[in-house]
Amino acid sequence: MTKLLTKLSLVFILTAFIAIGNITSQVTNFDYTGGMQSFTVPSTGTYLLECWGAEGGTSFSKSQDDYVIGGKGGYCSREVNLTGGQVIYIYVGGEGDIHTPTTTGEVSGGFNGGGASSQTNIYGGGGGGGGATHFATASGELSSLSSSQSSVLVVAGDGGGAWACNYFDWDNYRDGSEGGAGGGITAQGGGYGYTMGYCRNPANNNIYNQNDSRSQAYNYATGGTDVAGGNQGCANPSNPFYATSVPSAFGLGASSGNASSHSGGGGGAGWYGGGAGASGENANGTGGGGGSSYNDNDPTGSNIAGTDVMPNPAGGTMTGKEGNGYARITQLCDPINIVVDPGTTVCPGTWVTLTATSTNGGNISWDNGVSNGVPFQIYS
Repeated sequence: MTKLLTKLSLVFILTAFIAIGNITSQVTNFDYTGGMQSFTVPSTGTYLLECWGAEGGTSFSKSQDDYVIGGKGGYCSREVNLTGGQVIYIYVGGEGDIHTPTTTGEVSGGFNGGGASSQTNIYGGGGGGGGATHFATASGELSSLSSSQSSVLVVAGDGGGAWACNYFDWDNYRDGSEGGAGGGITAQGGGYGYTMGYCRNPANNNIYNQNDSRSQAYNYATGGTDVAGGNQGCANPSNPFYATSVPSAFGLGASSGNASSHSGGGGGAGWYGGGAGASGENANGTGGGGGSSYNDNDPTGSNIAGTDVMPNPAGGTMTGKEGNGYARITQLCDPINIVVDPGTTVCPGTWVTLTATSTNGGNISWDNGVSNGVPFQIYS
């Protein structure tokens, strides 16, 4: 009597006997280096791109006996489909330089577009704006890509530099001014926290009195938006004490005016940079505005301002990014190759070996007691 053996297909083997267990996706982190970094896409698939912006520089206030803080960096992310072999360029923004009690001269903005506080001295001045963190398919700092904006994938906005007075301490009207936080479609303006130095030009808008019989006139520095850079604080182009030395632009925070005494905080970089803080003589100034973020309004991602709760690259959550920026690439789809020995169609009782390999070197396990590359017997 002939015994009929039913052949089993590979589809039956995979669905009835085992299922793929865990595959560990690759995560690539990028810390601050002060230069270009690159990532060669290992295989075609979907990737999560995450950026954290840098913080604006702080400035020391004599009356507060402490540093006035710069704006914190924002967070921005999105999922993108990338092709194997494609090169992605990463620029991680640097924190704006700090204005200390002994600082003189220009205080630089952070790497990748942070605005400077153009003139400071021992009497006071501003911190530099934070530099942008971005991913792009073209190389170059963000501001150099203004004519090829379509190459930019994600940008995290950065905080504006703070301003503070380090000489006068007889009243509470010349303490300091915080930098605006980066991130969001429209970033935060500068000038929050403490009280401000005064602006001597009463021709400017928003004139008000700080209860000390001195005219106050401030157009606070505004944050960058999705279409334009922020405005300078207390701007008066006819007066060099107030004029911005470098205006805000795509990828560039504004540098504050070259005042004879000391300048306001630099604007934070971003998709569009923040305005510079007000500059003037005799303890006049404000903090710079933050830079905006960009992810093309992709619903797969997030765009979080530096004033709000965001993912912490070290795990958990935090409110705004302090220090230098950060970037991360996570492969969401890790393709695998499966080899079946002796073939895709077998009879009951056959010993079968399933060997799966991750295209990107991920760790693979199988369910139901099956080990990768170890034979097991098929039963009907």
